[in-house]
Amino acid sequence: MCSIPSFFAFSAPFDADTVGRMIYRAEMMKWNCGRSVFPRIQVSDGRNKKMLLLDDIYYVKKVRNGLTAVTASAEYYYPEKMDSFSEIAGVNFLRCHSSISVNVDHVVIWEGSDLVLYGGEKIPVSRAYRKSVRDYFSRNSFLCSDAQK
Repeated sequence: MCSIPSFFAFSAPFDADTVGRMIYRAEMMKWNCGRSVFPRIQVSDGRNKKMLLLDDIYYVKKVRNGLTAVTASAEYYYPEKMDSFSEIAGVNFLRCHSSISVNVDHVVIWEGSDLVLYGGEKIPVSRAYRKSVRDYFSRNSFLCSDAQK
């Protein structure tokens, strides 16, 4: 039997984004209670290798010989192709460009031809993937802006 903490202690000021991520993490812990591990990948920061939770990744982008996984604090190298990453990542990552796949849990809104992340970073949506992004947002209308409805 696995246990989930019933409260969180805050030692610094926090915002709604932080609370939302903590609630999401608690829900994932509850959902994964019967599973042995959280979904994660092995990445490198140039010197060291580490395991990175898929939930912590904002987006991945293609680079010369693999992918770069971008998180809130750093960028990590992942030595696989986008297709193999998509198989591991599952439904949480949405392909929005030929070279970018974004974690939909970190998307705030679809604005014009960009997806806006919590930190304000804008990820472009290419014409080739616009229909699949529109279909995703029509199924999950809480993220859809008025322009895409």
